[in-house]
Amino acid sequence: EEAVAVNLDLVARARGLAADEQEIARSRSTLLPRLDSAVSQVWIDEDRAEASFGSRAERTLAGSLGLTQLLYSDAALAGVSIERLLQNQRRLELESLRLDIALEAAMTYLNLLRAKSLVRVQRNNLELTRSNLDLAALRRSIGAANPAEVYRWESRIATDRKALIEAMADQRVAEIAINRLLRRDQEQAFIAEETTLDDPRLRVSDARFVGYIETPKRFRTFSEFLVNEGLRMAPELEGLQSVIAAQERLVKTLRRSSWSPTVAFELALEDRLSKSGAGTGSFSLGLPVAIPMIDDTSWSVAFNASLPLFTGGLRAAERTQAELRLEQLRLEYESAAEKVEQNIRSRAQIARASYVGIELSRQAASASAKNLELVADAYARGAVSIIELLDAQNAAINAEQLAASSVYDFLIDLMEVQRGTSRFEFFNTLEEHEAWHDRLDQYFADAGIPKLEPELEPYP
Repeated sequence: EEAVAVNLDLVARARGLAADEQEIARSRSTLLPRLDSAVSQVWIDEDRAEASFGSRAERTLAGSLGLTQLLYSDAALAGVSIERLLQNQRRLELESLRLDIALEAAMTYLNLLRAKSLVRVQRNNLELTRSNLDLAALRRSIGAANPAEVYRWESRIATDRKALIEAMADQRVAEIAINRLLRRDQEQAFIAEETTLDDPRLRVSDARFVGYIETPKRFRTFSEFLVNEGLRMAPELEGLQSVIAAQERLVKTLRRSSWSPTVAFELALEDRLSKSGAGTGSFSLGLPVAIPMIDDTSWSVAFNASLPLFTGGLRAAERTQAELRLEQLRLEYESAAEKVEQNIRSRAQIARASYVGIELSRQAASASAKNLELVADAYARGAVSIIELLDAQNAAINAEQLAASSVYDFLIDLMEVQRGTSRFEFFNTLEEHEAWHDRLDQYFADAGIPKLEPELEPYP
């Protein structure tokens, strides 16, 4: 939540989204009245003013107002609709980025926890090696071992210290990464709270979770449900749908362009504010007939309808191009949907394997630790060689590292699944979580699979 609130990439994208909102206002402005004003000062030569019989003064100051209102334009109406759809697509891009930032924050945090666990494992291993060095020194002092064994353990200590330093560096790198995501001082220490499978915020502690993946049939049905949810919720797909809808509106407009006119209303008002110089005095032609004179104010009202009759093939080319772009977008949508489905199915398979691997890695670590204990005791009695003890210690540390990482590996895989379905559990309320389970139970029921009773169907 903190990363989503402060991440600079998200903040910058949100500002861009607010700026893009004005594109709708720009397109809508063509449908609203437009009022223009102007003031002009004109000078003409004196003899031309004298010969105008008062219609044009030598110096004239005039002001004008012009009102234009578009009454109908399919292209202008389409422009507003298209911009709204494109803005929705940009909003969904922001939502997609928000999910990506949430995933990055979760994975970075879990990687930090894993790095801390590996530091602990390496520190314990170094202490064990030092203990074995002391044992080798004791064996040498009583003549049960040669100096080579002591040197071998000294060499092993140097190697284990190097491994510990590298593990501590990995932990610092993970702390720097999480601080950067949260816009904190990157060098400050980050005290991470341990996360386990029992953490209620992750919801994997829910007893129902295990049953959904217990058998191949249940897991296949569960995967199908995840795919349906992901296809329905993915902002990337919804954004493409908005782009497709915008392109469909453009195609419709271009098809109508051969018979749909543009109709506008125009009102113009002009007034000569002042005039001076030649051409402003009274005049007479000496005729008994009165000559009508134009006053200083003039106005006009007009209704205009325009329709291009021939554009040299431009309209046909634009229409064909738009139709091909629409076909391209639909194919891109199908491709994107296939990729979303593949990602969900693949991540679900990986998460299921890593979940099962948690208990197996713990069993392996326990067995390796017991084996190391037996071999170490035999080495102290001189029953086995240093090579056998080193092999047992290597096997033990490898198994312990796998056990320490297994929970975090699964949680990271789980975060990947939740990103694939565009739904992070830690953002949802308990009511939303229960509603999700209700949909899942209904999906199982529709598939003919009875509702799970976890107490009766424990995980093997």
